[in-house]
Amino acid sequence: MAEHDNDLGFLLDLARGRFSRRDMLKASGALTAGAAIGGGLTISQLANVSAQDAAAPAGEIIWALDAPPPNLLPFGAISLAHWQGREFIYDTLVMWDKDLNFVPGLAESWETDEAGNYTFHLRQGVEFHNGNEMTSADVKYSMDMAVTPPEPGVAVSYLANIAGTEVVDDYTVRVNMSKVDPTLPGTMAWGGYTPIVPANFYDDYNPLSEAIGTGPFKLVEYIQDDVVVMEANPDFWGEGVPCIQKLTLKTLTEEQ
Repeated sequence: MAEHDNDLGFLLDLARGRFSRRDMLKASGALTAGAAIGGGLTISQLANVSAQDAAAPAGEIIWALDAPPPNLLPFGAISLAHWQGREFIYDTLVMWDKDLNFVPGLAESWETDEAGNYTFHLRQGVEFHNGNEMTSADVKYSMDMAVTPPEPGVAVSYLANIAGTEVVDDYTVRVNMSKVDPTLPGTMAWGGYTPIVPANFYDDYNPLSEAIGTGPFKLVEYIQDDVVVMEANPDFWGEGVPCIQKLTLKTLTEEQ
């Protein structure tokens, strides 16, 4: 038995550390001991799979998707199925916590000037899945691609007020705005439109089927219209995350 993707957000919250093992055990008590949420697991079983309060990731989850991710493109307007295929792999400068508050992601802090431009101060020592350190050059490249994504990506209106991104130093970037736009941190945190990839990613990799991010999971295998297989990123910058060792998103029809 496997649950379908209407509950995938629960799994993402677990993988991102927004739920502790204690939170999950409370959830299992509030529901029933046999409430299945994914891959045939009960909430209490998934809490035991979680290594949030332990030293290392553990366990394997296979999650059923109703619709297959059509590709793994990092930039451009995206469908729900597309988002599901890559959300575990990429990080953004700003993220959100279990209470929906903005929290530092790949940027440790940020501020705005009187003109509404944003300056982001990056975490140091963050590694991409290919082993390269993330720097401002990667962030500039990613933000430029997010604003004007290559085909088949489509530009999104949420980023229309970005005039350009400039490198201040190796760990500081400035996002210049054409007008004051207080929604940018929220767009970064929730929209899924501004993942950070290595500079020249589109030249060095096939963005349709390959993914190199800084997120809690590394891509192992992608088969279009079938499966996305990921494993825990042992060098992830977030403490206690990821809690799952292997995660598979498998497309299943209603008949299956």
